[in-house]
Amino acid sequence: MNKIKTLITLTVLAMSVTPGWAGLTKFTVLNKKVSFDVPSDWQTVNKDVGIPLKLLGPIYEDQRPVLLFVPVDLKNEKLVLDDKTKAEESYKLSRLAWLQQFNGKSITFLPLKTFTTDGKKIEIHQFGHLYIFNNVNLEEKSYYINCKKETFHIKTLIQVEHIEKWAPTMNKMIESFRCE
Repeated sequence: MNKIKTLITLTVLAMSVTPGWAGLTKFTVLNKKVSFDVPSDWQTVNKDVGIPLKLLGPIYEDQRPVLLFVPVDLKNEKLVLDDKTKAEESYKLSRLAWLQQFNGKSITFLPLKTFTTDGKKIEIHQFGHLYIFNNVNLEEKSYYINCKKETFHIKTLIQVEHIEKWAPTMNKMIESFRCE
């Protein structure tokens, strides 16, 4: 009987920590077909205040993780970062200007990270910024994803104290990104 109780307890704990995955989910974003793994308990919001697609994680301690597709000005071309220092500086200046406009406070910037997925077919440039906005400590990451001669821009936003809980989920979503 103790073995059954232990097994049930471990199963419940695993279910509370590990999200269920809906599998590869297809979306149309700005007339482009994309897909990636999405947890089954996330909500999809289409075409909201200029954002073509938002994915909202479950509410946890009055906050929720967010993944957004942001329109980019690059049409039928890949983002090429010849000068990574210049790219980082440009990112920093744009984020600082935005924060100043909304009375936020910058904490630190994360170094530019470039990696590939899908057997090196997809190149991802990741920028990151930790800041305080409306008295909430946030981690924002911007991913510029080069996929089949197109650039997609995805942002993730997580409350800093929940990074450990949500970062693995967000990373899995980004790394599973595909375009058609």
